[in-house]
Parts: sequence; C-alpha cells; structure tokens
Amino acid sequence: MFRNRLLVEWMFALLLGCAFAWWMSSARLTESVDLQLQDLSTAALVDTPDPDILLVTIDETSLASVGGWPWPRSRHAALIEQLENAGARTVVLDILFIEPSAEDEDQALAAAMARSGNVVIPHEFGPAPNSLDGIVPVFPVPAIEQAAAALGHVAVEFDSDGLVRRVPLARMEDGETYPNLALATWRIARETQGSQRSFTTNGTGNPPILPMRQAGSYPRIPASAILSGQFAAETVADRIVLVGATARGLGDQLPVSARAGSVMDGVEIQANLVDAIKHDRFVMPVNAGVSAGLSILVVIILFLGFRVLSPGTAPFFALGLAGIVLLGALALPLLTGLWWPPGAALAALALSYPIWGWRRLASVVAILQRESGNLERLEIARTRPDDDDGFDEVERQAHQLGNLVALVQERFTFIRTVVRNLPDPIVVLDGEGRTAILNERARNLFGSEDLQVELQDLLVAARARLDKENSEIALSDGRVFTITRAHFDLSGSGRDGEIVQFHEITALRLAENERRETMEFLSHDMRSPQVAILGLADDENDGPEPHERFRLIRSHARITLKLADDFAHLARLAEKPLELGEHNLCDLAEEAVDRAWHAARQKKVTLERGMCPEPSYVRVDPSVISRVLDNLIGNAVKYTPEGSTVSIAVERPEDTQEVARLVIADDGPGLPPDRMEDPFQRFGQSKVRVGHSLGLGLAFVGEAVRKHHGTIDVESAPGEGSKFTVSLERIT
Repeated sequence: MFRNRLLVEWMFALLLGCAFAWWMSSARLTESVDLQLQDLSTAALVDTPDPDILLVTIDETSLASVGGWPWPRSRHAALIEQLENAGARTVVLDILFIEPSAEDEDQALAAAMARSGNVVIPHEFGPAPNSLDGIVPVFPVPAIEQAAAALGHVAVEFDSDGLVRRVPLARMEDGETYPNLALATWRIARETQGSQRSFTTNGTGNPPILPMRQAGSYPRIPASAILSGQFAAETVADRIVLVGATARGLGDQLPVSARAGSVMDGVEIQANLVDAIKHDRFVMPVNAGVSAGLSILVVIILFLGFRVLSPGTAPFFALGLAGIVLLGALALPLLTGLWWPPGAALAALALSYPIWGWRRLASVVAILQRESGNLERLEIARTRPDDDDGFDEVERQAHQLGNLVALVQERFTFIRTVVRNLPDPIVVLDGEGRTAILNERARNLFGSEDLQVELQDLLVAARARLDKENSEIALSDGRVFTITRAHFDLSGSGRDGEIVQFHEITALRLAENERRETMEFLSHDMRSPQVAILGLADDENDGPEPHERFRLIRSHARITLKLADDFAHLARLAEKPLELGEHNLCDLAEEAVDRAWHAARQKKVTLERGMCPEPSYVRVDPSVISRVLDNLIGNAVKYTPEGSTVSIAVERPEDTQEVARLVIADDGPGLPPDRMEDPFQRFGQSKVRVGHSLGLGLAFVGEAVRKHHGTIDVESAPGEGSKFTVSLERIT
C-alpha cells in the first residue's frame, strides 16, 4: 500500500511538472531570461571582423564637408565611381531610393550603377493599397532598380525586449521570396570573387540568430574622404564596401544587446550579416516543439532520479541537473550552431522539486497516521505515545511511529531471541517453500546459514536421510530427528509459510534398539542353553552317559552364567558413573595377566609380557579397566590355537608423552569381515566362532574405553590374528 501510494503521487507530480514545462515553453514565459542567456552564449562565437568588409559612412564630418542631407543622386553616382576606380569588389548602397528626384539626377545614379555592375541597393516593405494588414515590397524608382546588380530587403525583427538579434535572410510575400540585402550582396560578391561557396538560407521559418560584434568593430572611411579622393586605393580594393548614413539623427540606429554596444547603425548590422553569411556563423533556434520536448525530458530525468535516489541526495541531483541544463544550453551554439532556450526547463526543475517534496511529504504523513493507528491496535504498546510531543504534525507523527516501532522492535527482539534459543532446531519456510529463518540449533544441525533455499536442499547439504513415512531424518553421525510441521497464514492467502521443528529422538531410538536386542537375547540366546539343560535333565534314560550329561549341563550353565554376567556388566557400565582414580596401567595389566595364567596354561598358550620399565599413571576406574583387560586377554586365549602366544604390553608412544597404550595381540583366526564392520557392536556375534559368543565382551570394552575418553583400534584379518590397541590419557 505504501509503495503504491508513493508511485501514484510520483506519477501525479511528474505529469504536473511536464505540463508546467510544456506551458512555460509554449507560452515563452521565460523569454527575457532566455534572451540574456542567448546573448551570453552567442557572444563566444564572435571573432575578429572579416578584413574584406569596409564601411563608408555618411557621418557628421561628411555632412559638414559635402553638404546637408539629402544629397543629390549625382553625388552618390560620384561616390560609386570613386569606389569603382579604387577596385571595390561590391558596393552596397544602404540608402533607400524610393522617391523619384530630378530626372537627370536619377539617370546619373542609374548610369553609374550600370557602369559599375556590382552595386546592390535595398528595398523595403509597405502596406498594401486598399488593405488593412497586407504587406507589399516597395522598390526604388525603376531606372535605379534596373541598373542595380541586386536588390535586398532591409527588414529586421525585434525580440520581445525590443532588441534586434535576428534578421530574416529571406522573406516571402504573396508567394514571392525576397532575399535580405546582405544575402543579395554575398551572392554578387561571391560571383565576383569566383568562389563556388553556397549558403542555404533559413527560408521563411524562424530567422537565424546573428552573433553581433561590438559596435564600431569594422573599419570606416567617411564618404567625404572618398568623394575628395583623400584615401588610399588599397584600402578599398577587392573589398565589400557598405555605404550608409551614420550621422546622428540621420541614420537608422537600432537597439541591440549590451554586449554589442546597445545601439548599432543599420549599415553595421548589414556588415555583421554579410560577415556571418560569408563564414556561416549563424545560430539556428530549435523548433518550438523540440524545445518543449527537451524541457519535458529534463523533468522526466529529474523524476527518475527521485525514484532511485534518497531524499538527502535528491536536492544535489536536482541542482546538478540544473547546472548541466544551463551549461549545456550555453555550450550548444558553440558545438552544434543551435540554440535551445533553457529557461522553461530550469523553471520546471525549480517547481518540480517542491511539488514532489510536497506530495511525498503529504503521502508519508498520511501513511504515518495510518500505520501508527494500525500499530496501536496491536497488543504491543504498554502505553499510548504522547500525540503532542513534536514541533509540527510531521514530527508528532514521526515521534509517535518511532515509539511504536521501538516497542515492535523490542517485541521482535524478544521473539527472535526466544526462537534462536529454542532447544529444538526450528526452520521457518516462506510461501514458496524456501527457508526464511533458521535458529541457532538448526544452523548447527545442518551446518549452514543459507537462506532462500528449499528444505530438501538443506537436508541434502547435511547428508540427512528423509523418512517421509515416519516424518524422520537420520544424519550420518547416527542422530535421528522427528519432524513436526505447522502452517501459518497471516494474509489470508494460504501461502504465508510453514514452521518445521526437528526434535531429536536418538536416545529413544537407541533405547528401542536395546530393548529389541535385549528381548531377542532373553528370548533366544539365554533361553537356548536353559532348554538344553532341561533336555539333558529329562532324558535320563535315552541321553548320554551320566558323567557326560553332567559335563554338558555344567557347560550350558557356564554359558548362561557368562551371558548373564556380561550383560549385567554392560548394563551396569551404562548406568553407573565411573569411580576414577590415579592408577598405574602397568600394574593393572600385570594383575590381568596373572588372572589369565591358569586358563592359558590349560590351553598351553604362552602369555608374553611387555610391561613398561617405568610406571604409566592414568586416571581410570580400576574395576572397569581390569574387566576390559580380562575380556581382551580372555578372548585372545580362548580363540588362539594351542601352543600359540598372546602378547600383552603397555607402551609409551615416541611421538607423544601424553598417552599410554595397552596392546593385546594374538595368533588366532582373526575377526571375520562381517565383524570388522563394527567390532564393538552389542550382540554382534560372528558367524565364525569358537564357543558361544554374542559380542557382549567387546561391546563392554568399546563402551568402557569411550567413557574413559580413550580410543581403541583393531587390526585383524582372517587367519592372521588380532591386535587391540587401547589408548588412554596419561597423567604427566
């Protein structure tokens, strides 16, 4: 819910920011700022003036020397002749000859222009007759028009701040296209120079932006100096000469940007225009639709940043984006010759950030209120937080939620601690059946802390065998666990998760196995010799001779007594704690050899003693270790063929002084392979045996050594005898 609400608020603020950017761009509400930035950017495009351009000015000096304005047209003819004689490439008379004068004067000017063949003159546009808004071109008198090499209009366009920054290179009226005076001049100058350079105009679309040099940048010669011949011809030769009025109150002075001097003569504007045409240094404004689209794109980038950035980083991102937009717009004319007004984008950035902050804050406050109410309804809060604790509503809501969250965290920590310290391994599965929580017992059981894995993979990694029928697992170390499952559903979807508990029943399984083995022992192994005794006692007439019958009865009775004795000692060892003390293992071994001497003598078996020259003290229960020795030595004597040797030795290993080793070796038949799998298994009698053995003696030996924290190793092979090595910790 929280995420969805913020997404809706984000989309609302994004659409609002895009709409604002489009409106600001379409309505040109930031044009004054954009024009100032445009002047700053285009000023970097201005370089040194073209040396082929020369201004001949009708200034105050010329008026004082030649005479007041207007001059007769024969004087303009004389000016053209002087320039022609000096080798001017093209002469531009930036003077309107719309009204006729004396016929001989018009003819004199026309004749001079015709002889020169490279004179360009202007025309203007005026209101169409019998029309309220029609515009028609107004040309010079016919004789002068026909003598001109080319005509061009001198119309300019004023921006919203009243300054001239752009000049239409071509203007269309009634389907006819009329080139600008500077464009007509360049066409004549190009043909005269023999260059094949072409220039594509902007047609009738948006006029290009003209980068203007500072007023007074182009070289000037007063018209009076030209008429009097007081000039060097090389200053005029092969140049484009623009003639225009610059005297105060006489010429057409136009307002321009402060970087161009604020005011500039019309003839110098034409000079800048010719220079820009020659070197193709115009800046083209981008289409209005493209401009609005770029502004919207900037807003989209800003809001995408809001999606991925933190609230602390977002302001710096917005400032950085604004800086990129501003610097990019200023550098665009230098790189591409295009101008994109960035004002709308900057204004949209300035508005979008507070809009998004307002909506996000409002949404967060609403969510804080709702979640605080939800938490208050849970039975976790001991006291209700103070609603008046805070500077404003946001801080109060945050403070209230913070208190409730602290209580939730306290309860969560309590629950997590309880789960972590539960005595049984606990695994919590999510709705997809993957592990979400493992308590400490489960981590130790499976040897893994990996989450988001399936329970089956967890069991495989721990090499546990799953018994689905009995809901049990068995580990490789012999431990057995029963599995208890409980589903939980918090959202009503039925797929919230499942709690899996593992309860160890290893002791129970061992006890069951022992009971089963005990029952088998009592029902079969203990019963068999008793049945034999009863049979021998009942068959007094049909059985063997009395002395043989009594021998067999005594033999079966001894077997029964031996089984009962071994079983009793094994059971007592499992239940009774050891009575540990410091004893010399050599003495215990000597006593055990003495006890076995009679049985060995009867079987003609030699007991070879290998006792240590120095005492080896160990911390043991002497009665238990003595029985261990009796079992091992007795088995060796029992299974060793007559005339063989049984060796008993107490050793100190050279590699360590912390262990004493008791070694009993015989030349008997050895343990068969089936018994070598687990020599110390209870009731593990061998299929190949001498006498009646159930393995209770070796089971006692293995359990006794284990309880003394020692180790026992067996080396045996069929026909090669057996060697038992008991290692106990020595007291140093």
